Amino acid sequence: MKEKEPPARQAWKAMHALVVHDNDQRKRELTGELGMPFGHVKALFRAAGHEGATMNDLALSMGCEASYVTSVVDSLEQHGLVERQAHPRDRRVKVVVPTSEGLAVAKHAEDLFWEPPAAFRTLTAEEQRQLRDLLAKMTGTGAGGDEAPA
Repeated sequence: MKEKEPPARQAWKAMHALVVHDNDQRKRELTGELGMPFGHVKALFRAAGHEGATMNDLALSMGCEASYVTSVVDSLEQHGLVERQAHPRDRRVKVVVPTSEGLAVAKHAEDLFWEPPAAFRTLTAEEQRQLRDLLAKMTGTGAGGDEAPA
């Protein structure tokens, strides 16, 4: 980092390097351990977190085309991780519901994904709390938000 850069810019660059590098590494680990592409993991997270999500809901939440979601759900269904069911109010619409195995895989993937990177071990417990609190202040999220991976 350049010494003449403002501290906020230096902090942003450091956060970006940590998050982007770790996120890419985490995605590779997840796909390797679970044996499925990250898009499939993401769809499974979304289905597990929003039981009864329609195919369109999944496409919107994942920021992709419905045709891609169809192929992803086909694969997840073939592996016994989700089922398509009729929508309770409109039988023409299908909802994607995780199976018990799908819920277990999603929970395992979530545990792997949210494990803090090794860099956090360089901080004391107090520093980790300070970092948590500062980030909560900056994002307005409060401490301890558990969201599915993006």
